[in-house]
Amino acid sequence: MSFFCYLLYSGSAKTYIGATVDPNRRLRQHNGELVGGARRTSGLQWKRALYVGGFPDWTAALQFEWSWKRHGRGKHGLFGKIRALLALLDTPRSTKTALPFALWSAPPWFSIEEAIRPMLEKIEGGDRLLSVCGARASVLSSSVLPFNLLTNVLPSNLLTSEMSSAATSSTPGAKVITKVKTTKTVAATATAATAAAGGAGSASVATKASPAATKASPAATKASPAAATAPAPATAAPQGPTLESVAHNIELMMLQITELNGKLDATIGLLSASAASAASAASGAKAPKAKGAKAEKAEKVVKAPKEKAAKEPKEKKACPPAAEGVVRFSSSAGTAPNRIFSPLFKQSFTVGDKEFQTVEHYAQYIKFATTDPEFAVSLLEKAPATLRMAGGGKKHEVDPEYNIEAAYRAAYTASIAENEDLKAALLATGDAPIEAEYPSDAVLGIGEDGTGQNLLGAILMALRITARA
Repeated sequence: MSFFCYLLYSGSAKTYIGATVDPNRRLRQHNGELVGGARRTSGLQWKRALYVGGFPDWTAALQFEWSWKRHGRGKHGLFGKIRALLALLDTPRSTKTALPFALWSAPPWFSIEEAIRPMLEKIEGGDRLLSVCGARASVLSSSVLPFNLLTNVLPSNLLTSEMSSAATSSTPGAKVITKVKTTKTVAATATAATAAAGGAGSASVATKASPAATKASPAATKASPAAATAPAPATAAPQGPTLESVAHNIELMMLQITELNGKLDATIGLLSASAASAASAASGAKAPKAKGAKAEKAEKVVKAPKEKAAKEPKEKKACPPAAEGVVRFSSSAGTAPNRIFSPLFKQSFTVGDKEFQTVEHYAQYIKFATTDPEFAVSLLEKAPATLRMAGGGKKHEVDPEYNIEAAYRAAYTASIAENEDLKAALLATGDAPIEAEYPSDAVLGIGEDGTGQNLLGAILMALRITARA
């Protein structure tokens, strides 16, 4: 069975990332032609941009899907999700616990729809996907020993236990420290692979690929003189990896083994020095003399308790004073001036079939409405002051399509439509600038230095213009 991750789009803004075992059937489900589509895709017409294959198992596909969505946070539209895919492919693995791409039996591959190809040419790095469309992508990490490549291209009788130990010893955290001596084995393997393929010309390729290996085992090079002189058969070459790829893989393994031997030498040296130092310290240490009862009593001195230094109270953060004519409201409703504009001010309104106590309730609810509906509904019962802390934890996944500006704008729009007091207070500000006095938040408010984005103030000023119409 094969496993895939796919990217769908609807219009210019809506996108959806998923995993499946049948991309064509899954697309029909999302479009309502078959039952079983996702709730987020219902009611829209979707097209497929591309899908990724080559996953070793279903778990790897789900890990790739999760990481693709995570890389796509803040990257909106089709362009953003393709950039997120490219960023994911630049990492060694999809998640911390996932199998590295370099240890897959084959790297991931891509199937790209014709309508998307012109778009990929405009994205930096998009040509990487086009160059491997329908083929294997080159995302192997050079820092990992490609032992699995040799197992794919050489017969099992040519792979010795010494080569397996070389691959195992390169694993970080290996407990057994051994000197890897596989140069002769690799040389013999290269020669045997050359002889098995046949042809004097091919034998020269394998010999050039690893000159060090040839010197290490001259007997292996002469192991099959008949194979070196026999003419190539007239039939077509057997399917499978070419000798050039075999030689390249062997050369990579030789480099890894050389580097590993150097690291093992250094580690053995450090361990020897540490053992010698510990033995010297143990032999030179003297047992302490037993103290008499009088000496112990004399040493006991009553110490006066230390006086704890009084902690200076921390200064509260504060925004710069407001300029003349500026209308400000604080992050806490309380009894502050203009508190009616605060997102924590209680004035209920309805969106769809849900009632919200405050603007903040809606903004936090919409974060998790699609990814964790049960948790999102539980937020509606929270006190306004605890909402942001409850919605800011890492235990629950935030909707990757969540947009903070759109969330607060929708909440204020609905609240103004249903609360005449808020609308009247907003119109009463005239043309005065409106600022959210949030010293600890330079996104929603003006921040401690007064240069923040003032997102809430900008939303209220824009809705003030709409309310006048």
